[in-house]
Amino acid sequence: MLAGCSGTSQTVTADSKAGTPEQESKRPNIVFFLADQHRRQALGLWQKPQYASYLNGASDPVHTPVIDQFAQQSLVLSQCCSSTPVCSPHRGMLFSGMFPHSNGVPWNCRVDRDWGLIRDTESLAKVLGRNGYSCGYIGKWHLDKPEPNDPANPGKYVAESSPNWTGPIEHSMDSYTPPEDRQGFDFWYAYGTDDDHANPHYYDNDGKRHEPGIWATIHETDVAIDYLKNTSNQRDSDNPFCLFVSTHPPHPDYADLEDTDPEMYHKHYSPEKVANVDDLLNRPNRHNDQLPMKMVYSSNEQLMKGKPGKGLSTEVVRYYYSSISGVDRQFGRSKTLDELGMSENTIVVYTSDHGEMMGSHGLMSKSTAYEEALGIPMIVRYPETIKPGVNDVLMGSMDFMPTLLGLAGLNSEIPTSVDGQDLTPHLLGTAAKESRPTSIPYLLHTEQKGLRTDRYTFVINKEGEGVLFDNSSDPYQMNNLFGSEKEVVKKLGKELGQWLRKGDDLWFQMRINKDLIDYV
Repeated sequence: MLAGCSGTSQTVTADSKAGTPEQESKRPNIVFFLADQHRRQALGLWQKPQYASYLNGASDPVHTPVIDQFAQQSLVLSQCCSSTPVCSPHRGMLFSGMFPHSNGVPWNCRVDRDWGLIRDTESLAKVLGRNGYSCGYIGKWHLDKPEPNDPANPGKYVAESSPNWTGPIEHSMDSYTPPEDRQGFDFWYAYGTDDDHANPHYYDNDGKRHEPGIWATIHETDVAIDYLKNTSNQRDSDNPFCLFVSTHPPHPDYADLEDTDPEMYHKHYSPEKVANVDDLLNRPNRHNDQLPMKMVYSSNEQLMKGKPGKGLSTEVVRYYYSSISGVDRQFGRSKTLDELGMSENTIVVYTSDHGEMMGSHGLMSKSTAYEEALGIPMIVRYPETIKPGVNDVLMGSMDFMPTLLGLAGLNSEIPTSVDGQDLTPHLLGTAAKESRPTSIPYLLHTEQKGLRTDRYTFVINKEGEGVLFDNSSDPYQMNNLFGSEKEVVKKLGKELGQWLRKGDDLWFQMRINKDLIDYV
């Protein structure tokens, strides 16, 4: 989808205003590629000297040549984190810029949970649409409470149309999103969520179900290329556009070749290529203890053994990495933007919603404050406007929406409901030093709250147990300083209190852990 650049660019500054047709015609297009469960460490670029010093700890031994080349043309944000490392909450924050409990998505959307992105949210696509953008969405959505609204089977849930569904229906997360809940996207080719990457399904603008029968990322890239070429008038060719491509891999299922890109598997990760699987699991915290505090949502690795589509890290890491390499291949499969002369005035983003533990600290999946789950890739290309390089400014989930609007010259259109920060001046290199964020909030539903700063990871659970990691001296987070660094805990407790007060969080309302968190 993405390629090298040529030509000149219309520079957009943080002070550009919304309004006239002439201004709108100069606004940049946006192509936003959102992978799922792709952790920050799993990029080949960190193995290169110009990037290595920006990553705490070792790079995963993955092959991502397309993203690596893309990074050389882009700004790599080395400290971008998922404020809630779970699918739905991160996506809710991404599109709303709001705290999870304010936008309606504190945790993963499911039939038995009354959660979903609030319909009248001032979302990213709504703001762009009001300012002349065509907005398209392709792939996984996962921001609705599933309802019995299957277009082909009224009164049934869409999960009941899947031949692989075994129930109970209360646990289904897949959904059909009716037009009134598409948050401003005028082109729609999406689904709620489903883990069968080899047999994906999608609902189009009119609610027609499509089952292409090929690996999800391949098909989504096909649809994205058609959108860019506007082969069926999917968008208004006179308008700038914003296209989201949300692919589910490398999220589980990741247990056999059907779940992944088999060519990448055999080329880089099969037993014939890497005889000892331990060579793929190179993090020294792999056998370290779990967080020394009560955890509600994280997955103990041993409990994954034998689970359909999952398994021990030694059983699934080859498929996880080959899925990442497969996503990388699709990300760069064609030079459509160059062919159409769009590269110079298009903001292109590669990122993910959260990471993957893959055996570190004896855990799998996400839902924890460890760097493997919290850290996500964030790579932004905007030729001649954003200078390529690395920037270690802190960026969290709520900052995505205002920053994209800022880059598009629409900073004056950022809704007052937004809790995140427009980081455009930091990306352009024009920001005052004192405006640099000092922390990102970590918000694990009602169970855990914390901060990620330039140096520390600080988390407290409802019971008052806590962790403090010095990520500079302890990149694998194996030494908990919570009990020994009292002054640091006090300082961060005060800063956490400010975040929770700002968001009118339940903890602030009930003054939970007020002996550790200064809410004043």
